[in-house]
Amino acid sequence: MMQMKALLYYRSKLDAHDQSVYDSLVSQWMHFESHIHLPVSHCNLSEIAQAIHFDYPLLFYVNYYQIAYSKSIFGMNIRGDYLYTKSEAETLLQKCEDWGKYIYSHTPSNLGIAEKALWLHDVILNNVRYGDANGIRAHNLVGVVQDGIAVCEGISMAYKFLCDYSNIPCIYVSGTLNGSPHGWNLVWINQEASFVDVTNDISSFSGKFGRHNFLKKSSEMAGYSWDLEAIPECRLTKKKNLDLTAYFKKGWFG
Repeated sequence: MMQMKALLYYRSKLDAHDQSVYDSLVSQWMHFESHIHLPVSHCNLSEIAQAIHFDYPLLFYVNYYQIAYSKSIFGMNIRGDYLYTKSEAETLLQKCEDWGKYIYSHTPSNLGIAEKALWLHDVILNNVRYGDANGIRAHNLVGVVQDGIAVCEGISMAYKFLCDYSNIPCIYVSGTLNGSPHGWNLVWINQEASFVDVTNDISSFSGKFGRHNFLKKSSEMAGYSWDLEAIPECRLTKKKNLDLTAYFKKGWFG
């Protein structure tokens, strides 16, 4: 699996005990282990699994929706449950890695970090439709890379993946929009946090097409709600007018 400088934000929110469980699960899920033993008597497994899910877009093949486990005097035993066979997942992983490398290699070299974050936003904006006709893939990176169709979770995971690849600090944010479950991103530009909602800029979702939801302050997120304790406030004092129309690309996945 490709190694990149990913921001493991949700790992940092766990205590040392749960971080060790997190690391063990990541390692074993990366190797498609079917029987996972954790030599611990307790842990907050659901919180740890969610942290991994949010931190690692490339672990899309793990079935986070149903994690079966049992306990014994020797620790916890978790059944490795995957959405794809190992062969299928490895093929999809290669597609995702090739996609990331292609985008990275074609990113204009003269862009600053804010411009680069916008350029990656535009790559997805111009090549993805909002929808869930592709089932579970719509909720992860594969929906964007293979199908060009995804819902907010898949779109936001793809944006984090591209930001990770480009060394732009970025996290996935889970919350609600107008009372319905929704996912988007938070990025740090020159150490200032701001929100990015690529999904809400895709016309098939919002009826609008553009950059209305790029680098937003917390105070500008009308209708949104999120965990205020887990997610830092976005105050953004240095936003500048960005115009990268010349970098718009069509048919990026061709």
